[in-house]
Amino acid sequence: MSDTKNHVLNEAHELVHGAREEAYSHPADDFARVATMLNGLLAHKLRVPLTALDWPLIMIVCKLARQAHKYGHDNLVDIAGYAECAARVNEREPKTPWKLSGEGGIDNPPRPVVQSPNSAVPDPCDPAGLQNLRPAGFQNMRRHGRNKWD
Repeated sequence: MSDTKNHVLNEAHELVHGAREEAYSHPADDFARVATMLNGLLAHKLRVPLTALDWPLIMIVCKLARQAHKYGHDNLVDIAGYAECAARVNEREPKTPWKLSGEGGIDNPPRPVVQSPNSAVPDPCDPAGLQNLRPAGFQNMRRHGRNKWD
């Protein structure tokens, strides 16, 4: 391994097991807090809740996007650090972050749960019925005169 690779990996290891853990706690605890907050924020958009293991993967994608835009040593350190965090989260709470097949898997995703102002739920594939769809859990704001998206 070259000195640069060792430097990036060593720097990431020191941050993950040192300053970041002292400041924010174990990655499983820190990322569980983040996932819980994001689940509340994005509940109307998510098919399944985010987990603590999702967050370091999301951050790796963020750092890769930044690195693709412009080289930055800190991006490489952060990518290595988030990979280390993902391993630590998985050691504490081993879970399969996604399923590849079967009910709810990538090749067979669950259909979105929707409600409509009418008693019958329109077919989500019918463009004429899309205007009546509302995500589950949302009130029909048009009925109450507070429709902010029309």
